[in-house]
Order: sequence, then C-alpha cells, then structure tokens
Amino acid sequence: MASTNRWVTALIVTVDGKQVGIEGAGTIDGQGAAVKAAQEKYTIRPFLVRWVRCTDVTVKDVSLLNSGAWTMHFFQCKNVAAERLTIRSLGLANNDGIDTDSCEFVSIRDCDINTGDDAICLKATSPYPAATSPSPAANFRPAATPSSSARNRSAISSTSASVTVRFATRC
Repeated sequence: MASTNRWVTALIVTVDGKQVGIEGAGTIDGQGAAVKAAQEKYTIRPFLVRWVRCTDVTVKDVSLLNSGAWTMHFFQCKNVAAERLTIRSLGLANNDGIDTDSCEFVSIRDCDINTGDDAICLKATSPYPAATSPSPAANFRPAATPSSSARNRSAISSTSASVTVRFATRC
C-alpha cells in the first residue's frame, strides 16, 4: 500500500501521470473484507485505484472488486474515460463505485456498477479541478445511465453544493 494515510492509501496509485490507464479483460481484487479483518481497529481503508492530478486517463474493459473504500477515485484529473467496467464492492461501508473529485472532462459509459453505496459520486473538495478551471467539477458526461442495484444508495450523487455538471444530451 502507498501510505497509512487513509486518504492516499490505495492498491494502485498514479500521481501526476499523463496518458495513463488500465485496460484489458483482467480483474483487480482489493480483498477489502480481508484488509478489514487484519486490523484490530478498522482505520486503514484503502481505495482500490486512485488517480491524482492525472491527464488523459483511460480505464476500460476491466473488473474491479472488493475495495476497502471507494473503488476508483479520480482527484483533480482532466480528460478521463471510464468504459465497459464491471465494479462489485459490497459488504463494507462507503464503498462507492467511481468517485470524481474536482475533475474536468469525465466520460463514464457502459459500466456495470453494484456497490454498497453510490455507483458514481461527484465531489468538489478542491477549489479548482485540474488546478486551473474556475468550476470545481466540470463537464461530466455519463454516456449511459450507470447500472445500479437496490443495494446502491444512488446511481449518481454529489457530496458538494459547488459541483457544476453538464450532462451529455445524446446518450
């Protein structure tokens, strides 16, 4: 794991990457229940995949399972494409599928997301996305409604009053 700080800990972390991604028919399993069971106090909750201040990120055709916290977190990223993902993260609290935080130009399409919390969550905890834009979260384009089961708290949610969303008109 990258760190014991619960906000930066993840199985896979990329910081300041350009033209980066994960593609393929594989599976990434965070074994969240085992991580929890190995701790006396459940204080280290790793994300499964975390992207920080990255540009031109593509994640497609992969399965993401059993995260200790949010399954995939994008923070201050620009030009993000998440396509044809299968996300299963049930059994632990706050296991969102995809969280975008202070990002610009995000496209999420054809994803099958079944989690114990939100399927997709828009956040704006930073004053500016990608450190330059005037809006904390801009140009979010879900090209199809994300799958969500009765277990998901919501299909798409926002935890910030300052999120600006422009939905695609042709999905």
